[in-house]
Amino acid sequence: MPREEMRSRLSIAQGAFPLVVEQLAGEGALSEDGAALRTPQHAPTLTAAQQKLADGYMRSLEENPFSPPTDLPLDGEVLGLLIDEGKVVKVNESVVFSAEAYKTMVERIIDHTRANGKITVGDGRDMFNSSRKYILPLLEHLDQEHITRRIGDERVLQ
Repeated sequence: MPREEMRSRLSIAQGAFPLVVEQLAGEGALSEDGAALRTPQHAPTLTAAQQKLADGYMRSLEENPFSPPTDLPLDGEVLGLLIDEGKVVKVNESVVFSAEAYKTMVERIIDHTRANGKITVGDGRDMFNSSRKYILPLLEHLDQEHITRRIGDERVLQ
């Protein structure tokens, strides 16, 4: 459950809530999971319908790994679980790669940049037979992850 939702439902003052969470976590009654709180034994699971959607979504990502579909709506909770499980990587609001495709792309971008001193969107587009629609968000994501750094129209390794 989101932290703020739990605080509100329990009617705990905003200033006291971090202390309550710290105490409960110290006693092993609560686990912090980023912006969410859960019981230590809770493991998120998908319903059969959600699992069917997730499986179909993963198949669609794998069909064209370097140019995955961006028009397939997927419930935020299902996508969040796929991200948490390490099955997909979301590089921006519309572009999501399978974890395998993402790893391959990052490795090849790093190798190319080491060998050539730089990489451009055009280089990435050609390397993955993809388009700017996918490569630019990926390179921007790598900038945010401090793997690359943008200098003009080129990226270099950090």
